[in-house]
Amino acid sequence: MVTINVKDIVVGESDSYADIVVSLSAPAPSLVTVNYTTANGTANSNDYEPASGTLNYAIGETTKVVRVELSEYQGVEPLESFRFNLSSPTNAVIGQGSTTVSIVDDDTVLDTPSIFVSDVVADEMVGTASFVVRLGDTQDKQGSSSNSIVTVDYTTADGTAITGSDYLASSGTLIFAPGDSVKTVVVDLVDDNLTELAENFRLNLSNATNAVIATPSASATIIANTGVTDTTAPPEWPPAAISSSLSARRLPAAPAASFSRLPPARPSKPSTPRPATG
Repeated sequence: MVTINVKDIVVGESDSYADIVVSLSAPAPSLVTVNYTTANGTANSNDYEPASGTLNYAIGETTKVVRVELSEYQGVEPLESFRFNLSSPTNAVIGQGSTTVSIVDDDTVLDTPSIFVSDVVADEMVGTASFVVRLGDTQDKQGSSSNSIVTVDYTTADGTAITGSDYLASSGTLIFAPGDSVKTVVVDLVDDNLTELAENFRLNLSNATNAVIATPSASATIIANTGVTDTTAPPEWPPAAISSSLSARRLPAAPAASFSRLPPARPSKPSTPRPATG
């Protein structure tokens, strides 16, 4: 069965809109529909334009984009967010059906901002892992922008996930124009259709100009063919503590079987014919 998925995104307040990608795990074999709606979190209708409706996927389609308009508030704000929820699918099932859209404020302008990158969890079936790289103050308490052009190089590096087998290597340079606060690095994943534990790789930042790198590296955890965002490996069963306890403990031996001897059967007496009468 085709699954419908939506991913968390982070945008800058100056971006004016958030494009939310709603994707199918495979091309639609028949008409697929799904309803969507936004819901307030720390961000409300003063920060974005609420949206709702129905997405219709024609046969063969895999992707739809919902654009949610943002409101530019002139004042310093903390990181805010709202939810985007899917419901009532037809001819498909919902995999990841709810996402957080985070809005980074850009009203704090710094001469030398700090650069931060966040860890990410991605479903192998969805096909991409998106690292959010953002500008902020030194404590990362709020977003910021810069008076100057900020650049930083990035490159991926293997962990337990291997280039080519689990993901495609990526490298390049991010460019923040004056007023920009957020950039995204999208890394393609390889769906090998194998049952695997969670695997990971890293995105490393280097060579920043007009900024200071605060978090030089972030991890992407790939969940293989599950359609969920749980990063924990399946628990060992029985747990090691219980297993060792069971090994050390001997069960009591079963009692020996006992049998009662029955007395020998008595021989039956021969019957004496009764004399006839009359």
